[in-house]
Amino acid sequence: FGLATDTVTSGADLMFEVLLRSTGANATAGLTLRMDLLDEAGLHLWSVRVHLPPELPSAATASQSVSDDEDTRAARGAIRKLPVTHGTLHLIATLQAADGREALDRQETLLRVTSDTSSASGLLALENDWEWESSPMAKEAPVSSTVGGA
Repeated sequence: FGLATDTVTSGADLMFEVLLRSTGANATAGLTLRMDLLDEAGLHLWSVRVHLPPELPSAATASQSVSDDEDTRAARGAIRKLPVTHGTLHLIATLQAADGREALDRQETLLRVTSDTSSASGLLALENDWEWESSPMAKEAPVSSTVGGA
């Protein structure tokens, strides 16, 4: 058994979708969804915990293939401009009771992050700007030249 693997480009939005099977009205009331992002060494890079609304939208428009089961719901999220240069990450979705103590279900996906630039190295791809200034001496002593002799 291997983990599902997806590929994302460094700096692109990482869109994710969690499918839940819930029966009846308000079936997701009192549940939380925790998303974790870890690197290959297990370093915890990011985590968020959100309280699910009582009624999630139907998964009829889910990007993943689902059955015609009307009880399948979808929770969608995104990490904007994924700031990781390259490597393999673990994206983990954990469904929990509202207090966060009991894990009801857990799914993990591998992400291969690729980069189209060779100028960045390290784990994070952070936006950065550079300014180049002339030295203060150049501003104080303007250069003048004369053409011809006196």
